[in-house]
Amino acid sequence: MAISVEGVAATQDYIPDPLGFCKAQRSRISPEKAGCAIEYSADRPICPIIEGGCHMPTFIVTGSYSATAARGMIDNPSNREKAARAIFEVAGGKMHSFYVTTGETDWMAITEFDDGADLIPALLVVGASGAVSNVKTVRAYTGAEFKAAQEKAGKIASTYRSPAK
Repeated sequence: MAISVEGVAATQDYIPDPLGFCKAQRSRISPEKAGCAIEYSADRPICPIIEGGCHMPTFIVTGSYSATAARGMIDNPSNREKAARAIFEVAGGKMHSFYVTTGETDWMAITEFDDGADLIPALLVVGASGAVSNVKTVRAYTGAEFKAAQEKAGKIASTYRSPAK
């Protein structure tokens, strides 16, 4: 399957850069001007190709509802997925999915943001509302991103000296 964005094809030698590619999509400047195409190598991160383009970093956010929030949802049921999507999008991210969960947390959102720092304002707003607590965020990596990290680790492993030796 051939993939190209604004005329720049992703090939075995060139894979769009995650941040530059996304900048080009948002600003509609050419990928070349945004610095999107990078020469592929094991010591540079791979930007997985998803539906014809690169994705931003994925963050999994979990949290618990407060007793007050639970009372409010019983008295006035609302679409919490819609509310979560709105706050993540206004902060500049994208929410892929939202789940009500059982166990240690009450909900989970799978999101994408250019950077973890872009996610923090949304979490501050939600936390300050008093409706949620125990909010945790983890960065998720694709199989391709993890493989690139393994390859880089293999290249730099010889430079590390363990203090135990």
